[in-house]
Amino acid sequence: MNRLDTTNRLMAVIDDAAIASAAAAALRAAGLSDVTCLVGAAGIERLDRSGRRGGPRVRLARLLSYLTADQSVDLATYEAALRDGRGVLAIHVASTGGRARAVRMLRDAAAHFVNFYGPMTTEVIVDWRGELLPVPYRFHR
Repeated sequence: MNRLDTTNRLMAVIDDAAIASAAAAALRAAGLSDVTCLVGAAGIERLDRSGRRGGPRVRLARLLSYLTADQSVDLATYEAALRDGRGVLAIHVASTGGRARAVRMLRDAAAHFVNFYGPMTTEVIVDWRGELLPVPYRFHR
């Protein structure tokens, strides 16, 4: 199973894993071909928050993303959502039109904690809703 690269991806939490799977299918049907639906332990392994599965180069990239864009906090939240039985969608978007369409569809699916991860920036699109999930204290902002 390949590690998920977050660069140029929208990522979102959908509280019901079955709804997340249906939303992923709808996004693909709308022409967004690179859509990943993460659920459960397999999703946590694919997310690879620490970069351990990817080796030294990936661990270095995770460290740099933590220092430059603070993505580690977000990745810890996505991992906590997966541990809580929720679904996490990752959509690679190559154009602004595809991104806008994906955001509309994610909003329609009641997605939250929707963020776009560019090469050096993170853009918050929809904030977290509901009770916060337990994440290690070092990841609190």
